[in-house]
This record gives sequence, C-alpha cells and structure tokens, in this order.
Amino acid sequence: IMQPVKDLLEGHSRLIFTYGLTNSGKTYTFQVFRKDYIRR
Repeated sequence: IMQPVKDLLEGHSRLIFTYGLTNSGKTYTFQVFRKDYIRR
C-alpha cells in the first residue's frame, strides 16, 4: 500500500478499496495539494 500512498502524495489519483465491518474505521478521505507536500 505504500507505493499508492506515495503516488497520491505526488499528485496522482489513486483508489484504495477496503472492506470490513460497519463502523470499523475503514473510511478515510485523502486530499493533498501538491504545494503542501514537501519531500524530505
């Protein structure tokens, strides 16, 4: 899962699909603006 997250931070669109029990904490929204991301 690390490569899709890295791609997302670099401005690429990605879909990460999860499944599991209701209310188990699966749903997260990623919104990254390129100017806010600084490589370290």
